[in-house]
Amino acid sequence: MRKPRPDSVLDHLPPDQDEQLMEWILGRVPYRNIAEAMKTKYEVETSIRAISKYWQKWGAEHWKATRHNALQMAKDVVAEASANPGTFSKAALEAIEQKAFALSMDPQSSAGELKGLVQMLLKTQDQAIRKRDQELAIERMAFDREKFREHMKSAIDLGFDALFVEVEGNPEAEKLFKKMRASVTGSVENAA
Repeated sequence: MRKPRPDSVLDHLPPDQDEQLMEWILGRVPYRNIAEAMKTKYEVETSIRAISKYWQKWGAEHWKATRHNALQMAKDVVAEASANPGTFSKAALEAIEQKAFALSMDPQSSAGELKGLVQMLLKTQDQAIRKRDQELAIERMAFDREKFREHMKSAIDLGFDALFVEVEGNPEAEKLFKKMRASVTGSVENAA
């Protein structure tokens, strides 16, 4: 009975060994060291030539699958971010920015993928700006309301001071005046 060819052995590795072999090749580990590691770690005898043939046969497919998975993850992130732009953390947005940069540097990536990421980032930034504008508008309204309340209180106090001069000396009028002043002042404070 003939011993199986070393390259065919590599074609039928279990998934964990296959993945490890790809990691070593992609990590630029010398083929001689890979052959030794396969024998030591997995008791699989192979040759430098067999590893080279394995890479020629499966390397491009592995590369495409890895790239496809990365692109699919990026698309999922873009879809989620587009649906809920305000829900991403700063770290997530930085990761998306890094992915957009990586896509911009990769000549194999499509312009549509990059455009989608960039549009999502711009939409997220625009939404953050609008949220901050709303917060500032609310703060401004609160400030203006307080300023108006203080102005009204000052105007009312001036009016009451002038009116008090008119009723001063009349105990019954002063009593009614004090009740009216307390009522109006309380209404102004409660309205604010």
